[in-house]
Amino acid sequence: MLKVKIWSQSFFEYSGKKSSRAWLVLLVFTLVLLMLSVLGLDLSGRDSPRVAGIAREMAVTSDYLIPRLNGENFLEYPSVGYWPIALSLSMSKNPPDFLAFLPMIFLGTGTVLITYLIGKKLAGEKIGLMAGLILATTNLVIN
Repeated sequence: MLKVKIWSQSFFEYSGKKSSRAWLVLLVFTLVLLMLSVLGLDLSGRDSPRVAGIAREMAVTSDYLIPRLNGENFLEYPSVGYWPIALSLSMSKNPPDFLAFLPMIFLGTGTVLITYLIGKKLAGEKIGLMAGLILATTNLVIN
């Protein structure tokens, strides 16, 4: 009988000095790239000010269950999407626009690192690193 073990080992089980260095370089590269991409951004357009406003009301009123915009219920989207932004906006009484983009930086970096780990597991270290670098430099990640 042929036994096939798929995903039997942990992602971090292969971690050696070279592997941890590649992971760290990818982490720092992605964080710096994403921070630079949102550094000069303002909350403009149609969606960004509205989402930040809903998250700000959540942070001010401490009501994280029902999203509100200008005091009225805004039930078009679930409230869980606003929680990371509300948490980052609650760090300051007069938050700069940068804090509204902070969760996107961390979630984007996490996505790049997960892509690296999956690529490393499926095709090796170099392919995983390339996959992470390619994802980190795409337009959808570095708005």
